[in-house]
Amino acid sequence: MPSVTFDWATDRWTDPWTGTEVVRLAPEEGLHVHISYFRSTAFTRDGTRLALRGDDPEGRRPSCIWAIDLQSGDAERVHEYRVPDDGSAGLAGWAVSPQSHLMQVAERVGDRSEIVRIDLDHGATTRIEPDRPLPHIVFAECTADDRYAFAYEALKDRELPARTTPLERAAILGSEPGPNLMYRIDLHTGAVDTIIETDQFWVGHPNPNPVDSSLFMCCQEGYYFTERYPSPLDMQRQRILDLSSGRWLDLQGRLRSRGTHEHWSADGERVYSHGWPFGCHAIHVNDLKRDRASRYLGRPGIGDSIHMTPAPDESFMTGDGRSFSIVDVGLLESLGQDASPTSTHPWDGLHNNRSATEIIWKFELPEETVWPEVREFQSDAEACQATVDHPDHVVTTTPICRFRSMPRLKMRAGRFETNVHITPDSRWAVFQSVSEQGLYEVWAARVK
Repeated sequence: MPSVTFDWATDRWTDPWTGTEVVRLAPEEGLHVHISYFRSTAFTRDGTRLALRGDDPEGRRPSCIWAIDLQSGDAERVHEYRVPDDGSAGLAGWAVSPQSHLMQVAERVGDRSEIVRIDLDHGATTRIEPDRPLPHIVFAECTADDRYAFAYEALKDRELPARTTPLERAAILGSEPGPNLMYRIDLHTGAVDTIIETDQFWVGHPNPNPVDSSLFMCCQEGYYFTERYPSPLDMQRQRILDLSSGRWLDLQGRLRSRGTHEHWSADGERVYSHGWPFGCHAIHVNDLKRDRASRYLGRPGIGDSIHMTPAPDESFMTGDGRSFSIVDVGLLESLGQDASPTSTHPWDGLHNNRSATEIIWKFELPEETVWPEVREFQSDAEACQATVDHPDHVVTTTPICRFRSMPRLKMRAGRFETNVHITPDSRWAVFQSVSEQGLYEVWAARVK
């Protein structure tokens, strides 16, 4: 695996707070440049290229997918999509295959979705039209054999009033999901079959194993609940289906599934996830090969993150701060002067443990944990005291660098997530932030 130095990056600096070297990755000036969702495969298998998306903030040029050569910095526009005059289409997800140099791009076309497959080595492009109308393919990850991609649908979405807010929708679908479907799309033929049909939980995050094509992970969505729509008693975030047998793995026995934002290890043998129980950032590791689940606790008040990503060599994990949207403006302003929209870094989670962070975190696990999944804490105070009593068993949590937040972003329609990825050589954290001009941009911060 080649080491990455980003010597070609002309816009580089040292974070004055942490001393971390940071560089900016962009194929062209003046674009909103995005990194893909945190667990999508962003790099080619040999570690030589990175797939990014660029949008013209003025809407004059088509949205496009770029392949960046990590050694030279050369940027190639490998796919573009021109939105029709009626605005009925656009790019959705994109992901590189975990085992080849094929890439899938999901597109919305009117009331259905299609997939474009791109051969990054030879430039060949194939359009796959599912044989039944699929309303929205959110993600473009494929199985390790490059055969299938996935899409899901909550049928109750069709019934919700038009003015239902995202938080209201999350509470309703998480508590009373109604019929949920997970579709599998054959990338050779376009044939669609339903692999999950349930009214027991809200399906999300299609996440095929990067090595074993028979293992498919998804999650039971539910991140916001109310008195009227409470969390279900059998809430289980991670769910893994063995497609060869049609059976679910038992994740309520030894392999407890308490964490969220589930992420496969590069070898497909472990699942990393995280949570925030009892005021301590927790990292969960489910080892399928050893049939063992482990939970590690960090120090109280630091490390809060919206996602968590393991390095390919599993020597560390990264947390990618929090996410913000226009609905958070009032909360930002309530935090005082540091939350001003003109501030580069409004929230400082290292010194203000009641806030979400705007810090890219590095997590390093201890050799063992004394807080197994089977141990229950009765209060925040008990859990926090446990980390004080056993400092050698606490997750080492250090800041890598800070990033700019949503208040500076001109594109205000969606929720801002930094979506950290780690280069295949396990040396750099790659994530999106906001430029001085209020545009999406992609940064790389040296971790080691």
